[in-house]
Amino acid sequence: MTTDMEFAYTPRLAELRQQAQALAAVIAKYEDECEQGNGLGPDAHQAIREAVLAAGLQAINVPVRWGGAGLSVLEQVVVQDSLGSLTNALWDTVWRPANPLLACTPSQRERYLIPAVRGERRDAVAITEETAGSDPSAVRTTAVKDGDGYRITGNKWFVTVGDVADFLIVLAVAGPGDAPTLFLVDRDAPGVSIVRTPRYTHTFVYEHPEFAFDHVRVGPDAVLGGVGQGYELTRGWFTEERLMIAARTIGAADLLALLHRFPNVVLWLNGHTHTNAIRPRRDPADPARGFWEVTTCAVVDWPCQTRVVEILDHGEYLSIVTTMVDHDTPTGAASLETTDDLAALHRELAANIPWGTATLAGTPRDRNVELRVIPPFPLGRLSGADS
Repeated sequence: MTTDMEFAYTPRLAELRQQAQALAAVIAKYEDECEQGNGLGPDAHQAIREAVLAAGLQAINVPVRWGGAGLSVLEQVVVQDSLGSLTNALWDTVWRPANPLLACTPSQRERYLIPAVRGERRDAVAITEETAGSDPSAVRTTAVKDGDGYRITGNKWFVTVGDVADFLIVLAVAGPGDAPTLFLVDRDAPGVSIVRTPRYTHTFVYEHPEFAFDHVRVGPDAVLGGVGQGYELTRGWFTEERLMIAARTIGAADLLALLHRFPNVVLWLNGHTHTNAIRPRRDPADPARGFWEVTTCAVVDWPCQTRVVEILDHGEYLSIVTTMVDHDTPTGAASLETTDDLAALHRELAANIPWGTATLAGTPRDRNVELRVIPPFPLGRLSGADS
């Protein structure tokens, strides 16, 4: 017996897609402002908030009984697909509270989750540290018992939306058993501070600051989901976030169609795929035309590299010269006993080494090359890349 698979949108999914596309069209009007100002002003944020609420797409991952849109995972993917066409990460203005907040107690729900669903408060998740990235079991931030509460001490990196969030979801090891635990910490609590706000090569509507927690006192009611449940809740958040990133990446493909509408586009520089790659993007309607897409692997996660891009005018044609830059350290660390060994490991983890085993590094043709562009800007060929 065979069963046919139906990939067409149901009427409900088609309706959601239309709603999300209409909302994306409203938010897209702020792309230039975000690009030029490295963010948006309060008036723009307020206008977008009102548009999100009018569309009914606030907190799409939160049940209706708590004020969210209550969408299924598939329905959320459809919405994120459409929002992925927005540049400057403006999709993040359509707030979606971190799903560990679904573990809130009734009192926590009233204080944190429901206001976040309404867009009155904003959360930020503080997991990553200098020595703990995708592996949260390596966190060093501690929560030491202090009476009936805790004192949280440590530093967190890349706290996306941390510049506007008014409360943080902090992963720390708690108590004598170092139990991984999530804590709800108000941004204005004594001892919470922003150490610095790094600059990156992308424009993001929000920032990714580094936070310090200096013996921050929280009560027992700050524990989210129970002591020792931090890894499980964090894993659930990682899973949902990565799935929605994938959905937005698919939606970003719509951006290709938009770029092909403008014949003066010669280069699309991005870093959202975490790979080093250079590829031609031919116009499906006219294969003789198109532009170059240049992606860079790990500028945010492992900020030890950068990609320099220069556009040269040769008179009869243009060329794009792209060069990878990182620190000059021998590869293949034998141990981790010296600073050179640590720097070598850093390069490997950042996929800076094209001859290593990390496939994200790309080939030499994805790194230091010159790409030719001939008026009226069809794709050409020069050293280091195939057309």
